Amino acid sequence: MTRIRTVLAGLTALHMVIGLWIATSVPGPLLSADDLAYLGIARTLAGDGAAPLTQQPPYSFLYPVLLAPGWLFGLTDGSMLTWARAVNSGLAALMLPALYLLCRRVLGSDQGVSLTAAVVGSILPAALLTSSIVWTENLLPLLVVASLLAVERLSRDPGRISAVLVVASAVALNAGHPRMAPVAMVIAVAGGALLIGRVEWPHVVGLVAAVILGMALTEWLRRLVQTASLGGSGTYSVGDLASRRGFGDLPEMAVHAMGAAAYLVLAGAGLAVLGSVALWRSGPTGRVAILSTMSTIAMAGWFLTGVGRSDAYLHGRYSEVFAPVLVSAGIVALTRMRFALSMSVLTGSVVAAGVVAAWAGPGDNWVHQRSPVMMLGVEIAGAPFGSLRFEPGAAASVVLLVGLAVVLAMKRPRLVLAAITAVVAASIGTLSGLDGLDSLYRSSTAGTTEQALDGIDIGRLMIADASIPPPVWGAIAWRVGFDSTTTTFDSRVTHVLLGNGVNPPSGSVKAADLNSAVLWELPP
Repeated sequence: MTRIRTVLAGLTALHMVIGLWIATSVPGPLLSADDLAYLGIARTLAGDGAAPLTQQPPYSFLYPVLLAPGWLFGLTDGSMLTWARAVNSGLAALMLPALYLLCRRVLGSDQGVSLTAAVVGSILPAALLTSSIVWTENLLPLLVVASLLAVERLSRDPGRISAVLVVASAVALNAGHPRMAPVAMVIAVAGGALLIGRVEWPHVVGLVAAVILGMALTEWLRRLVQTASLGGSGTYSVGDLASRRGFGDLPEMAVHAMGAAAYLVLAGAGLAVLGSVALWRSGPTGRVAILSTMSTIAMAGWFLTGVGRSDAYLHGRYSEVFAPVLVSAGIVALTRMRFALSMSVLTGSVVAAGVVAAWAGPGDNWVHQRSPVMMLGVEIAGAPFGSLRFEPGAAASVVLLVGLAVVLAMKRPRLVLAAITAVVAASIGTLSGLDGLDSLYRSSTAGTTEQALDGIDIGRLMIADASIPPPVWGAIAWRVGFDSTTTTFDSRVTHVLLGNGVNPPSGSVKAADLNSAVLWELPP
């Protein structure tokens, strides 16, 4: 036991070092409204005042709590990005021991198989590369595993501590992001069901009620924190979204849900399918994992209905938080299945998911630019779908993942070789992704804004037009700095950002043309 702990500690530390190197190798930041919102909320939590951002969608506060110490330490905007990437790399590294425990306790696999499965599940290229982006999805996969481990403990020991851990993990999921509320409710209901017949009814009802009360409290805190940080609790709510969706939208919801499921299959080279079967057969906790995944996929289908962007038809951001669990379970399943059957499932599921991906959405779905954040997993982890060209590094990643599957399926004679194969697969996919992100940054709003503002000295910036797209004002606000950016005029303002066609203040001089906006220098 001491030896495996030493190995886990060493691999976890190595994971963080490599992950941080990869995260800091990406130029940027690749700013979206999410990056700025989480950094801004963290800034408010650190007591530095509200960030100069316009109204945003609803955001959680648990991830910003982890970022807030950076502001407390007095880091600048640029240094805060390094802090965020360090936090992200640490969260990604902790997935390795967490997945190891999950495989041991839920799937009952031995130490060697569990360690190999945990390595594969924690080094998926998408997980390593998205550590460079400031978003709560760096935290959510770890919360998912923690909640499943809490359920597993409750299934063995229905004591008070186990119940408290289930409640805490469910509430933490809701505090991690509002869209994890369905998963939190699955955990709550599952926890209550596991207690039926083992404790008195008031304890069963108390567990579920505690989760619901905790979720209500976190939602109140979320609104309070976001209002203090961004000037409003969110530009939409569940009720607002529900009012725009009816039974007539069910076919479109189903298409989007199928796309979210296809994403998981493609991004994991089919291993998620095998993992789902293994988890379902493993007992109550495994079934909770599958039901949680299904609830997220259903929520994705509901949420993405009516969204007019092409990546909505093969959307990975919501369902990807379950990829490490499903892929790790898939590795365990491979050690227990016949070779021909496992290869047939892997090949057949990838082909079927590819057909869904090619069929879903408008006919010209794949010739339009898509969100690099939402699709990062598929494009880098290896699916040759949805692109104008076959990305060689991604293809190699898939081939090597399948090679790993073959090694493990053949009665696992070389677990060390299997682990090395997984590392090589992730390395090729990640290096390919780094090259892709370099190109992406040069053409992104953040990259083009940096080029357009080269040599311009901005003392204090006023964002004066709420119609400017968030990536544009976000990129320039990040370059100027939160403390030097405002949404209201004062005597220190030297430059004003306005939308195209908006008349500038008298005497202003055009400083730079940006995408959908113009930067004006005010007269002295």
